[in-house]
Amino acid sequence: MSKRREEIERRLGIPEEEKERAVEAGITRSILTVTEDGRKILRIRWVTGKTSAGRFFGRYGREGRPDFFRLLFGAIAGSLREHFGPEESEKIFSELRDKPEYKTSVRQVFDEMKSWFFNEIVPKYKIEPGDIFVIVTDLELDLTTGKLTWFRDRSEVIYWIRSDKLQEVLEELKKGAAPPTEVGELRRKVEELSTRVRELEAENSELKRKIEELMRENSELRSQLADYIARGAEASELKTKMDELSKQLEEARSEAERLREELKKVTEERDELRRRVEELTKENDSLKNELDKLRSYVSKLEKSLGELKKVLEEVK
Repeated sequence: MSKRREEIERRLGIPEEEKERAVEAGITRSILTVTEDGRKILRIRWVTGKTSAGRFFGRYGREGRPDFFRLLFGAIAGSLREHFGPEESEKIFSELRDKPEYKTSVRQVFDEMKSWFFNEIVPKYKIEPGDIFVIVTDLELDLTTGKLTWFRDRSEVIYWIRSDKLQEVLEELKKGAAPPTEVGELRRKVEELSTRVRELEAENSELKRKIEELMRENSELRSQLADYIARGAEASELKTKMDELSKQLEEARSEAERLREELKKVTEERDELRRRVEELTKENDSLKNELDKLRSYVSKLEKSLGELKKVLEEVK
């Protein structure tokens, strides 16, 4: 059993703290990609966890239904939660379950995997009812259409040999090497796995590059955010000053309006005074003329009076 477990861990690169859960309860790895036409594709590496044919495909699962659907929905929901968060993933999953393409393709995947297991895997490895196994496979879920796709060529079964069959297996191993047909099958499988490993390594390198780009972008965004926050504080301070200046400007405008009214009154009073001065000047000039006339008249009277005095003295 330990060798089977090590094989699962080696193929999936499962962290130390997750190894037991991966074998016992299953684990899911997923990648979210976007196609050129904008469709979001969720690529899922699904490990079912320890199960049996009756539980996984038959009526011995929880509540008398195949565990296939419960485990599959859990893998999809967990992958969505990983990429979209709790609230958004629940909304997306709810929309998916209402899509006819999703319902049809889920049932199709179940039928295809069940046929593959019982028609190919059971005869090949002589799996009997009650035998424990783990299915490791790849799925693709189109989040736009809801279509679920299963990859038969990327699927495998890791099973546990029962203690009562151990002696039989040992006897078969003692008989010699595996038949040529099985060797060819194993070589083909190795080549497929090697190709898959290379693809995963290339995909891993691309993901690392994208992660580095995202980290740089994240750093730049954090820097910009800090600048915006600082600018926001400055803007808030400037706004306060502008509000104060606006208030002062309004007060100055009110004061200017008041001074304008006072200036208007002063100007009117000045104009009135000027008019009055002109009138008084004219009146003064007229009085001066009258005064000059009176002075001339008085002078004449004084002269006449002097002549009269002379005459009076002569008469005396």
